[in-house]
Amino acid sequence: MKNIVQSYPLEWLDLLITVTLNPTKTKVRAITNEQFNNIINRIPEENLRLQKLIKTHVFSTTKEEEIALLIKQYHSSLIALLDQTLENQKEDTSRKLILKKVFKVLLSNIDELLSFIETRFSTNLILDERVPEMYLSVTKKELKKKLDKLKSNASLKLKTHPAFDIILKRLYHFINSTHLHYEVTFRDIFYKKTLVQGLGGLEYNKEEVEAYSALDEFLIYLNFNSKAYMNLFTDHIAKQINRHDSTIEKMDTLLYYYKA
Repeated sequence: MKNIVQSYPLEWLDLLITVTLNPTKTKVRAITNEQFNNIINRIPEENLRLQKLIKTHVFSTTKEEEIALLIKQYHSSLIALLDQTLENQKEDTSRKLILKKVFKVLLSNIDELLSFIETRFSTNLILDERVPEMYLSVTKKELKKKLDKLKSNASLKLKTHPAFDIILKRLYHFINSTHLHYEVTFRDIFYKKTLVQGLGGLEYNKEEVEAYSALDEFLIYLNFNSKAYMNLFTDHIAKQINRHDSTIEKMDTLLYYYKA
């Protein structure tokens, strides 16, 4: 753990955000387009390098306390860098298109790093802590991009599933609401990111059992807490049961759904 602490893995990213792209410390306008392009190309490479480094550090450490500390340090440092990036973006007066692209790539990759940590090492984070406003703002924007893409590229089977519309409405409501009636925690964010990511990876088998669709199975697994969905789901089961006349057939169908 000593050499992990002595070296600063986020050094390049930190310097880029707190100094190079910080208008209070650097004449950002003086940076050339070539230098900006180099930065744009380097950011995704740095993202992958850090993901690999985090995994290496975690698997080379046997003490749970050290792993938890390491993950929390990465997570809190990245959130701080995310906040500073948004401040830099707010202070930018150059209106350079290429600089806007730098900020866009930077925010997207920091969000990806945070998602990587939250997905792989959620047990090492305090998920019931309130999410900082800046982080919530970026998360909503990134979720919207992914949701818009999912909505456009989803398979016909997914698009025509009644539950898909319920999910979209719920997620878009979260994304577009400026004032939510509850305090958003890291657990909430982690759940929504998992939901969107999972929807994008759903595969429908031609021989899919009649009981539950792939989407239903995924939502049940995630314990998707929606009154509208539960009503839809129970109505579907009730219709399947009521197709039969005899009590025995109805009981058999109910048992089939229970075991499916």
